[in-house]
Amino acid sequence: MKIGRNDLCHCGSEKKFKDCHGAMDQNKQWKKMAIYGGIAIAVIWFILNIMNTDKGRNAPPGKVWSEEHGHYHDINVNPTPIPPMPSGVQRSLNVPQPEGPVPEGKVWSTEHGHWHDIVDK
Repeated sequence: MKIGRNDLCHCGSEKKFKDCHGAMDQNKQWKKMAIYGGIAIAVIWFILNIMNTDKGRNAPPGKVWSEEHGHYHDINVNPTPIPPMPSGVQRSLNVPQPEGPVPEGKVWSTEHGHWHDIVDK
């Protein structure tokens, strides 16, 4: 049989259940609500964060986002065909830096053959 709120508490304190152990049950309900509310807020934030992440959809004209490098690259509409390398051999471009002044905030990548933004780590 379930104890009612106004019945005497089962612990023998001679108090009503709502004023003795019933109050603890009420605190547990608030804790559950706080935990579920926190989880719900975290899930909503996660979903909104995924929906608002820019995955190249809003790239400037003629640019594409590089996940590997963390910045935009020019879109090469007429790429030079590169013959396939034999299995197990890695391609190395080793393109020398062009002559002239270095653009501000840029560094030459011999591996990629173009300028990269200087990234502070």
